[in-house]
Amino acid sequence: MKIVFQDPTFSLQLLRAIGETYYKGADIGECLSTAYRIKEGDFESWYQEWLKTAKRVHSYADESVKSGHTISAREAYLRASNYYRVAEFLLINPEDPRIQTTWGSSKDCFSKAADFFLRLLNQ
Repeated sequence: MKIVFQDPTFSLQLLRAIGETYYKGADIGECLSTAYRIKEGDFESWYQEWLKTAKRVHSYADESVKSGHTISAREAYLRASNYYRVAEFLLINPEDPRIQTTWGSSKDCFSKAADFFLRLLNQ
């Protein structure tokens, strides 16, 4: 099934990202708006546009924490974690330093989301 992209790799990875919406790991609007900014078949464009979305959502999560909105923060950190993962997934050169940097941002956001989930369990 192709959504947005004719390229099967891009289409599959977009569907994979959208598939996380059930678990609040993605927002379909954020995914589609990101996808429509990507140049078909352009791996660098894929990385840059998903990175922009990840950073924007990450920033929203940080602001939510500062404002005391823990549920919004938790959900935004979870989405940002996924979007960082989606960004780096198609970096094809294993020596590209952005893989580790982006993966690290994904891991950091996931850890922050997990902390908020633990707080919820301990209430």
